[in-house]
Amino acid sequence: MKLKLKNKLIYLKIFIGLSILLYLFLQYDLKKIFTNIFILSIYQIGIIWFFAFFQTLINAIIMKKSFKIFGINENILSLYKRILAGLFYGQIFPSTIGRDTYYVSYFGKKYRKYLEIFSAIFLARFFGFFVSFVLFILSLFYLKEKIYLSSSFIKKIEIMIPLALIFIIGIFFLFKNFLSSKWEGIKNRFKNMVKYFQNSFLNVTFLLLLTILFYSVSIGAKLYIGSVLNIKMDFLKIASIIVVTNFIIMFPISISGIGVREGTYTVLLSSFGVDGETAISFSLLDFSMTIILIITGGALVQFENYLRLRKKKMK
Repeated sequence: MKLKLKNKLIYLKIFIGLSILLYLFLQYDLKKIFTNIFILSIYQIGIIWFFAFFQTLINAIIMKKSFKIFGINENILSLYKRILAGLFYGQIFPSTIGRDTYYVSYFGKKYRKYLEIFSAIFLARFFGFFVSFVLFILSLFYLKEKIYLSSSFIKKIEIMIPLALIFIIGIFFLFKNFLSSKWEGIKNRFKNMVKYFQNSFLNVTFLLLLTILFYSVSIGAKLYIGSVLNIKMDFLKIASIIVVTNFIIMFPISISGIGVREGTYTVLLSSFGVDGETAISFSLLDFSMTIILIITGGALVQFENYLRLRKKKMK
């Protein structure tokens, strides 16, 4: 029953994302959208993808520092490979925390420390969400002062925030009995986390700084995409649009933010005079950074499976 419900949610997300994307493709000149992309040189595409792999390296360093706080010493190369594999598995079994489930399963099995691995990943995600949320709020207020939308896209987001909080509170009450039965265990876990924080204050501070660097590189990559597409906009305006869009696609509305990313970029960029075709091209190039990592992760997983099967045959 639960599996059927999960499958229905996955199909719903796919339907929502593809419906928005199809609507946008029908509204704008498809030829111009892809011409904007295909006229870019291999060198320019290479730089865009380099940003993606560089972000992944920073993510690996973040996870290493987070693991170290909880007494686990894992090398960067291994973490880098698992992040790529996790991105691949996160698409095969799409869910809000699909890849993190893979990380807990893989490293928990490796070290026999499931609680510590879970806590380390939770800490890294907490800092990620915190930095992203702060940037989102600052960007939202900045954009509110700079643009006016007739249907008030910004006001809709402001309405969505309390609605999201109501939804979270509703989920809490729905699972209240389950949480109360697990309360002691949850409380002990958080006590352990606080203890680790107190003993590793410098590592926690460094983790926060690395998270800020991760988002800075992410914004920098999209700014480069804007420059190669000749989008003439003030730095703070386009940076704010990037932050707002990246925050919105964090919500599990569609698979990998497909459709939602394109729709948000189109609405916000067009408010500053960027034509819809260029906005969609911008979004697709942004998405290509995720795609190249997923493909690389998939190739890595297949290669590891091949080596595993070969080793079994040799035995």
